[in-house]
Amino acid sequence: MPQHQRTGPLWTIRRLRRRAELERRLRSSKSTRPADGSGVVDDVRPCFDSASSDRPLTTVDATLRPGPGRFYRRIIQGPGEPHVLRDSRGVVAASDRSSQRTSLLYFAHHTDVHLCDAQSPSRLELGEKLAWVAPGTDAGHRPQEHATVQVFDQMVRATNAVRISPVSGAEMAFCIETGDNTDNRLYAELRWFIDTLDGQVVTPNTGGPDYEGAQASNDFGWVYHPDDPSKDLYGRFGFPCVPGLLASAIRPFEAQGSAVPWLAVLGNHDVIWQGTFGNRGRLRLGDIGDGLGLASSKPTRLWSLLAGIAAESMGESAMAHRLDRLAAMRSVTVTADPIGRRPLSLVDQLAEFFVTTTDPGPVGHGFTEENLLNETAYWSRPHGSNFQLIGLDTNNHTSGSEGRVGPRQTDWLRGELRAATDAGRLIIVFSHHNSLTMFNSVDDSYDPGRATSGEELVSILLDHPNVVLWLNGHDHENRILHHQRSAGASERSPGSDREGVGISAGRPGAFWEICTASCIDFGQQSRTIEIFDNADGTISVLSTVIDHAAPTSALVRGDGQYSPAEVAAWSREFASNDSRWIDPWEQRGDAQDRNVEMLLRDPRTTG
Repeated sequence: MPQHQRTGPLWTIRRLRRRAELERRLRSSKSTRPADGSGVVDDVRPCFDSASSDRPLTTVDATLRPGPGRFYRRIIQGPGEPHVLRDSRGVVAASDRSSQRTSLLYFAHHTDVHLCDAQSPSRLELGEKLAWVAPGTDAGHRPQEHATVQVFDQMVRATNAVRISPVSGAEMAFCIETGDNTDNRLYAELRWFIDTLDGQVVTPNTGGPDYEGAQASNDFGWVYHPDDPSKDLYGRFGFPCVPGLLASAIRPFEAQGSAVPWLAVLGNHDVIWQGTFGNRGRLRLGDIGDGLGLASSKPTRLWSLLAGIAAESMGESAMAHRLDRLAAMRSVTVTADPIGRRPLSLVDQLAEFFVTTTDPGPVGHGFTEENLLNETAYWSRPHGSNFQLIGLDTNNHTSGSEGRVGPRQTDWLRGELRAATDAGRLIIVFSHHNSLTMFNSVDDSYDPGRATSGEELVSILLDHPNVVLWLNGHDHENRILHHQRSAGASERSPGSDREGVGISAGRPGAFWEICTASCIDFGQQSRTIEIFDNADGTISVLSTVIDHAAPTSALVRGDGQYSPAEVAAWSREFASNDSRWIDPWEQRGDAQDRNVEMLLRDPRTTG
């Protein structure tokens, strides 16, 4: 389930009502539905093939839509979406700007790819039992979580296909990865991430030679079993029987690799257990997660998981021994993997970004030797003579999934913004968290002291008129926010979350905050961004959403041998149907959050 859906009593009630309505519809249609859901894939053909020369390049050419059906629905191809114009207050769009403008920068944005070792014992599929409170509780279970590496490879392929801008013919300069590159900061997950972008042979498997995750065990009745869903929860709602899919998901394959240089920042899932649990005082949840990950057994019941956690917490004692035995009573045996499932410290993780190919590069991918020396994960680098790229570390390395920027990083950021503004460069900021999710109040041992909130960070950026863009993720949903510099009044519209949260007096101006959907939840989308000089004192920022390169729909193969593209196609379809608590199609955002032309004053020409 999506990780960061809204919480609170009203949202919980809405989710419970949604589940009750699905159950009611299920009861009323039992007589017409196959018991195992296998009938839903009859006579379906792909709308386009990933290798086809006429495949849509972006969602301007074609979009994906849900097909007919009351429960499980196939994905079909729909019409494309033209760019929607969104203006910045006081900026007038010239009607002839498209014929006058010059492309300044063209790049791609991936976020929240969550490359997941779905077989690790530290995965908390049991958290799915609490999804009625908050979908994705403790990561939970996703029916597509076995296929994240194949999806990422297909997203890289789709990005490579638009290396040359369809709008201007400009060449893509780089691709930015804005965090949650891994799902649980494991060594294997990070190597899959780097090696996929570097075009290496990737083997998305840990432990033994066969798939050993919860989806292959009958002890987990609430997770999806592609080989036989007839007795699980997902099968009741029409998820199909796809024998051989799990085995195909762990086979080695050759990744295409990024055709352009790529840069990265870290997300909360890259730094603490399940992106949520760290060590706070005597509560050593991070250490418990590490212990689970390196174990050879996986709890199958919520109480056995809690008993195991209690045993780890209590250490070596008679009570701990009894709790450990109690936990083992309801667990399954897996093959331990102390190398692949080794959790990485911050410095160890940063060091892996230097174990990479020089083509496409750059070595370190934004991170520098100074980051290794100072144990910091934020960076700043010029791009040509026109731009300054700033990568933030908005994660709390101690505890909590929401964002935080400590005082040391805030001071550093102010200095970088000031220097870039003085140099006349346009500034683009990258981070994992967006402005609406930066409210983590736990003190962070990596940068202790008073944290800068999302609203305060917006104001800091507004204080520097050369800031034009802030790109991020975390919410797994496409959303574009407009932050306007004003004389002292907030620009957030009543009832809207698409206007900014910051206040900054001074000369007029604004910047755009672009939050992009994830590659693990629906719609498994990314973006390209192109910045134009309109030659009239204004700038246009063109956001274009891209779907990954896998076929729209996949077929059940009699031999059970699925290519990486077919594994990714099934993943997207499963994600689009994971709808017990939310509507996954809402993750795509509104039209004004997807293909958009955003106007700004050019800060280099205004006094």
